[in-house]
Amino acid sequence: FFFESSLLMTVPEDISPLQKFLESHRAKDLWQMLQAQGYTEIEDVDDEAIEESCSLPGQRKKLKRLIDQFNSIDPEEPPAKKQKTVATLSEEDVPTPPTAQPCPEAQDVTQEAVALESEMNEEATGKPQPHGGNAFAGVTNDDALHTLKEKFGFNELRNGQAAAIKHILQGHSVVCIFPTGSGKSLCYQLPALLLKRGLCLVISPLVSLMKDQVDALEKKGICAAMLVSTTPFEERNKINALLRSGELKLLYVSPEKACSESFETQMRNRYVALMAVDEAHCISEWGHNFRPDYLKLARLKDTLAVRQTVLLTATATAKCVQSITSGFDIHPDHVINTGFYRPNLELNITITKDLDDAKTKLLERMRSRPRGPTIVYVTQQKTTHEVADFLSSNGIEAKPFHADLNSKAPKPEEGQPRRDLKAETQDEFMKSADLTIVATIAFGMGVDKRDVRSVYHLQFSGSPENYSQEIGRAGRDGQASYCEMFISPSDIVTQRNYTLGDAVEQDQVQAVVQHVLDVKDDMDDGTYESTFSIYKLKASLDIKEEVLKTLLTYLELGGWLRSLGSMYNKHEVKFERESVQEMGSNLSPGERGLAQKLLQNYCEYKKIWHYVALGDACAEMNLERRPLLRLLQGLESNNDIVCKASEPLHRYLFTPEGLDVDPQKMVQFALERAKRSEEGAIARLSSLMSLADLTKGCIVRRLLQYFGEQLGRECGHCAVCKGCEFDVSALEWLDVDKADTVPIADEAIQSVLNRYPDFTPLQVARVLGSVMSPKLIQLRVRQSCPECGLYSHAGFSRIREAVGKFMQNFTPPQPAPAEDAADGSAKPAAKPAGRGRGQGRGQGEG
Repeated sequence: FFFESSLLMTVPEDISPLQKFLESHRAKDLWQMLQAQGYTEIEDVDDEAIEESCSLPGQRKKLKRLIDQFNSIDPEEPPAKKQKTVATLSEEDVPTPPTAQPCPEAQDVTQEAVALESEMNEEATGKPQPHGGNAFAGVTNDDALHTLKEKFGFNELRNGQAAAIKHILQGHSVVCIFPTGSGKSLCYQLPALLLKRGLCLVISPLVSLMKDQVDALEKKGICAAMLVSTTPFEERNKINALLRSGELKLLYVSPEKACSESFETQMRNRYVALMAVDEAHCISEWGHNFRPDYLKLARLKDTLAVRQTVLLTATATAKCVQSITSGFDIHPDHVINTGFYRPNLELNITITKDLDDAKTKLLERMRSRPRGPTIVYVTQQKTTHEVADFLSSNGIEAKPFHADLNSKAPKPEEGQPRRDLKAETQDEFMKSADLTIVATIAFGMGVDKRDVRSVYHLQFSGSPENYSQEIGRAGRDGQASYCEMFISPSDIVTQRNYTLGDAVEQDQVQAVVQHVLDVKDDMDDGTYESTFSIYKLKASLDIKEEVLKTLLTYLELGGWLRSLGSMYNKHEVKFERESVQEMGSNLSPGERGLAQKLLQNYCEYKKIWHYVALGDACAEMNLERRPLLRLLQGLESNNDIVCKASEPLHRYLFTPEGLDVDPQKMVQFALERAKRSEEGAIARLSSLMSLADLTKGCIVRRLLQYFGEQLGRECGHCAVCKGCEFDVSALEWLDVDKADTVPIADEAIQSVLNRYPDFTPLQVARVLGSVMSPKLIQLRVRQSCPECGLYSHAGFSRIREAVGKFMQNFTPPQPAPAEDAADGSAKPAAKPAGRGRGQGRGQGEG
């Protein structure tokens, strides 16, 4: 303090205390910046004022430090301070209209006040601070029941719903494990309407499910919205306006969108009081459908300072539940598990020789049972059409459904939109009393049809979790319904090969780790980051995107990296005004000038869409990305421009441990985790297979045991309990390893290598087993290689073993240079046969 005091400058006495303080600390330029924006009193200077006045990060940091120092001075007679209009305004200070309901403007000011105070706390502590208090303080059970009746038309809550909502209203986070169709969504939709302030952010993996829920809420007069990458410009503007006004109650986004830089920028100043995560088993590495993007949601919760979370799933083992409660710091007492038992479902499992045998038995079963809405699940898109045609030709009305169904629509007449076959098929099924849908697992999530009378699995489901979720779509109305799964040897081989075909080799993992290290960049603040395109990396290494993301997640779990989310490398804008000078009327003068400078000096002008060199602007103006993105969002909300972002990049921060770790340790850790994941998937497959052995007793009891639930008796209504006949000899068909004796011919391996001489043993095995990867899809191997799928009936491990042995002695042929007829010079060597267009350009699956 003495040293700093010795540098104080002499200043006139007839100026404001703040100006006097700043000028005496050689910060006259900062005072002038504040003065230019009209901030001349200390009461007016908050984070927003500093952000508006200072364009450079260093200026903002210095000014914040000086303001904190000024506020810490204790004068002898402190003047009475007027209350800050933004930073500390409380709800009681906001005038209300005669109806005693807060006006939108007041809600916006209050929301911004809470957000700004949280940002100031974050600046002081280095991490986001939760918004103060319970957002449901004062809300009673009677309030919840009144809103339940008024908005949803129900008189009471189910047991699981009541317990979950009670915990939420008390300020706790919860995990809800309810069977499919048990009303999980109400556990966050009702609390969202009871919030005193803020909104509920809903993370859901399926766009169609989000759309259905938003449509249903809007019909009830509830303000809800969905934000995805394809959301139109006008809709994004509407959502931003609803966020600012505080009217929006529920905002639905995908996990990928939620973890993006643009979304975090958009939501950082918004009060998210509650975050709901659907399909929460995807968070856990031990879940049957682990998704790396879900692992980042705990960090998003901290980034947005969300106090409460609601995690929802229909299928989770005890180990999975323990994992997700630990990741979100949820007390075991706040886990509500209503059990998986469905007394109205009759379960049966039948062993078949092959798909044709299964189709015959399916037809017999459907003819022998009462008609009603039915779902038949298969594993491949082409099979949906084959089976739907088979049933229709035998007098049972059936239609196919899969993710790519719309591509089958006939070409529309000029000026007319293409038919939405998926929507048409789903709507017809919802209205029908006896239509059968033959579908992949793309059908069912979000289809809230309560009178589905039968669910058949014509092919093996893959895991007890998937099976339980899919049969849960039958009999939601509580009436008796029938579920049967057919299982054949080819189903087992196919499912096992899918799992083993996603395996990664050590050199691939080594290449991933090396790439992360090679692009490591010094951030000039003592930290190091790696930023790269997962899309390009997966293509160059021939690894599926989800597998690559999982490998990177393992490096996070090892404690060496921390995901910073994704950002877009390319930003394009389309001007909606005649000139740049007309833009930014909604911005402050400083922001407007900076926005116009960005568009004038850092735009590559094209005919319609103009490329914004955001990286160059940040570097040359010494600015961070986030303020510039806010400017673009501000211009878009004012209808000045339309923004379009592309080329996503993923950012990872090196932890202190990650800066010193031996790269080989990272490789071995990821390989071990990948192997463990593979073993877990095979174990789940075996668990479901074991249900087919009806000599072991009640199907329902054994299925419940897998999830840790003890029925304590036989169910009385499955095929075993009803005494249905079972051919014990059919169990021999399921011993696929014993039956897998057909040798893998050297000639087939040689033929693949002749066509693709640079393929690795894993890639050759994938061709023979018809297990696709990014490179095989890019080269259109299924269409161009006769050997593709030649051994799809064989175990993938055995194919790999045979290929490995063969390639130990294989030497790729070296093409001899051809001589030019005229001068004898050598011509360039011909490209290997079978190369598809675009190889090496980083193109992945289309």
